[in-house]
Amino acid sequence: MACNNNGDTAADHTPPDLTEVLGDGEARAGEITDEEALFGGISAEGRAGDYLIYNSRVRFVIQGTRQGDYYVQQGGVIDADIVRPEGEAGADLVDEWAGMYGLGRLGDTQSVSVLDDGVESGRAVICVEGPESPMGLLTGALESEDFIPDYGLWVRTVYTLEADSPLLEVTTTLTATEDDVAVEPGDILIGSLDLGAPWLPGSGLEGGDYPLDWASFVGVRNDVALGLLPAPGAQLELPGSISLLQELTDLVAGFGPEVAIPAGESVSYTRYYGVGADPAALSDAWLALGGAASETFSGAVSAPDGPVAGARVNVLVDGAPWTLAFTDEAGAFSVQVPAGAAVSALASGRGSGLYVEHPEGAGAYSSYAAEPVMARSLEHLASGGPAPAVARGRGVADGADPLVLGAPATLVLSADDGLPFSSRLLMLDEDGEVDLRLVQDRPMGGYAALSWSRDDSQTLEVEPGRYRVQLFRGQRFEILERDITLEAGQSETLRFELPAAYEAEGWLLGDLHVHSGPSNDANISIEDRAVVMAALGIQLLFGTDHDMVTDYRPVVEAAGLTPVMRAVVGDENSPVLRGHVNTYPVEPDPSQPNRGALLWWVDAPPDTQTWFDWLAERNPGAIRQLNHPLDSGVGAMAKWSPGVIGEPDRWTDDFEAVEVLNDGEYEDYLAFYLDVFHRGDLAAPVGVSDSHGHTRGSPGINGTFIHTGTGLDDYSDTALVGAMLDRATVVSLGPFIELSVLPGSTLTGASLPATLEARALSPSWIVVDELALLENGVEIEVVAGDSARFVLDPSADASYSVIARGETPMGPLFTELPWAFTSPILVDLDGDGWDPPLPPLAMDP
Repeated sequence: MACNNNGDTAADHTPPDLTEVLGDGEARAGEITDEEALFGGISAEGRAGDYLIYNSRVRFVIQGTRQGDYYVQQGGVIDADIVRPEGEAGADLVDEWAGMYGLGRLGDTQSVSVLDDGVESGRAVICVEGPESPMGLLTGALESEDFIPDYGLWVRTVYTLEADSPLLEVTTTLTATEDDVAVEPGDILIGSLDLGAPWLPGSGLEGGDYPLDWASFVGVRNDVALGLLPAPGAQLELPGSISLLQELTDLVAGFGPEVAIPAGESVSYTRYYGVGADPAALSDAWLALGGAASETFSGAVSAPDGPVAGARVNVLVDGAPWTLAFTDEAGAFSVQVPAGAAVSALASGRGSGLYVEHPEGAGAYSSYAAEPVMARSLEHLASGGPAPAVARGRGVADGADPLVLGAPATLVLSADDGLPFSSRLLMLDEDGEVDLRLVQDRPMGGYAALSWSRDDSQTLEVEPGRYRVQLFRGQRFEILERDITLEAGQSETLRFELPAAYEAEGWLLGDLHVHSGPSNDANISIEDRAVVMAALGIQLLFGTDHDMVTDYRPVVEAAGLTPVMRAVVGDENSPVLRGHVNTYPVEPDPSQPNRGALLWWVDAPPDTQTWFDWLAERNPGAIRQLNHPLDSGVGAMAKWSPGVIGEPDRWTDDFEAVEVLNDGEYEDYLAFYLDVFHRGDLAAPVGVSDSHGHTRGSPGINGTFIHTGTGLDDYSDTALVGAMLDRATVVSLGPFIELSVLPGSTLTGASLPATLEARALSPSWIVVDELALLENGVEIEVVAGDSARFVLDPSADASYSVIARGETPMGPLFTELPWAFTSPILVDLDGDGWDPPLPPLAMDP
């Protein structure tokens, strides 16, 4: 059945103005021609040519016939949000939201029709249709086009939005055009983990067992909730076949029972996509949708200092989480519950415990949004705006007074040296147990707050109590600890300095592998990532998200971080069966999906060398870096062992950098690097955090010192590439190693014997006990202390590196032992080119 116009909209009808603010009783639908009609949020990706359907309460963007961003190119609902007051930043959390007809079978949009623009009827209707299409993420990950067989389905989906409703009715008709088929029709909702998390009735924040009456994805900033609701009388199931997809990405899903479709016939199913200010808006809609008898449960959350706005109120039915409500400015909430049910509530004003300094109402930035949306997001990031309230530092209510919270204490931190910093507030008092279905857990298990400033001050609202304040600015600076008692309703100010332990002139500290919003497995936003790394002393921030070109430059500028940081544009290409490779610096291409990243799952490479050729062709002159080479990396996929490649078609020697250190791990990666290097595959060694969150990967102690020869003010991508090609790097898990000969240099016989002076530099909390000299990757001399003088006088071409080691953990913040490694210095005795000491890698298929 085709998407025919139903006659409500005449052919010569003037399309509605989709920037119009609607009132009660109104709804609109149309093709987006003015991108001012679009809205923002961390996952915003709509653009001209897509379709908007909205009313006075909610708004959805449906992808047009173009190829989309992220991992699903076929389309569906790509953006969703409530309609917000003027000036408030958008909060789209939708990465992907679409029907799925059995594992990985989607609809490929070939036409979109506005059946009713809503101008006359107050009811907006859009129809999308096309053939079935496999989910490329699955077929590409397995490098098997036949993994999802083509059933010959024709997919027609009608989206209907009634005026004043928070629910978008979604009806899909599946037609078997060739043979009899059997499918499990359903939907997937992949939401941004950076600013959202699943919240499921019955289990709340902890996930739960299917079947479910409905499911939601809720924003951590109390700004939005997305809901997947079945038709009345149905439930959401989760078939075992979806487990493979769940391994690749977190998602909310709901499927119905398997249905048989005879050849030439059709079946239809209906469900609802909902958007609300909180999950309570969705549970109210679910009750109304099914016509179940209900009653109002309401109240107000208070504290000694007055009503509490932005508290989270867990509403329980028969002791199990039923829904979640956010309180308004008066502290009030009101939800619908089943009539006659045993209802209780518990309020939380703890917050996430994560404080990243942004102006109030800064919203979230998407690097894949249309230009007007990007511009508005950057304005909010620089200047702020109105925003939903979020209660912080008020603790969790007691069961005896479930709607009464405490008054917070205020701590103002101020750095006299004028630079960004981070802080941790370690609780010295015993922390009470909470129900983690209902309450967000403490960060890192025992901290009341973790903070990162983008300038020299930070204000925290925390629960009253005794704390150890730990102030930190990364591996080049001293750490300061202070014990402090904070009283409810009182404000304390702590002024401090974090002196630099040393200066490394001509060197810049970079973290060459980090993740944020665009990565499907990260839980930190782009703007948070930039501030976190600046506060940890990282001078070069690399955008290396999975299969997305990430450009932090506009965010670094809008956040005022240019005095302390520069951004390098890049991406991490991540084919599941071939390994992960960073490419940088590159330039984003807004005209292409994922801003120009290589979509390996759309066109799987026949071998790894071809894949690298494609990367080089796409980004001429860029550095290609082997990431975690023996853990989902190229070395592991090629079955490397010392001197041997077991899968030659999965190997290439066409790279310029190798991760020797990743999140504190280095022994195996170093062995790989030293083996391939000394067989002629010369590359720069690098150290990275590979951080996917605010603290994951220990950013601030895992990094790479890069000898660009410049200060930050004179940084250029050209200097970066030159330094990487010269292999002028020092890998650092804490200390920096200063050598009298630049790492990566080449000496000739005329300069021998040569004296190599080495000195480990670090703040007092990083203690280096010894320095070791490696010749051709083998340790030949160890000197106690943090400085040494080595004599280089080989009888044949050789390489020399220095390792710094310590036996004392880098407390009080880290348990790792200090370690650093310098890029090899080559000795070319005859000046005729350096000869590797080991034979080339053997290809042993």
